[in-house]
Amino acid sequence: MRALTEFYLERVAQCADEARTSGLTNQRNKFLHAEAAWQALANRSARDERVQTEREPV
Repeated sequence: MRALTEFYLERVAQCADEARTSGLTNQRNKFLHAEAAWQALANRSARDERVQTEREPV
């Protein structure tokens, strides 16, 4: 599952870069919105990883 979180974080970085280089306001807003959505997915995935690790027997 760690690979999934890394994938999400790569998309976060990609959207942030696109937003920075975008010349149009509506495009910038689209990328910022997408960045926030990918970040939420990454946060949820990281939380799920922690919970799963805590539940695994030692």
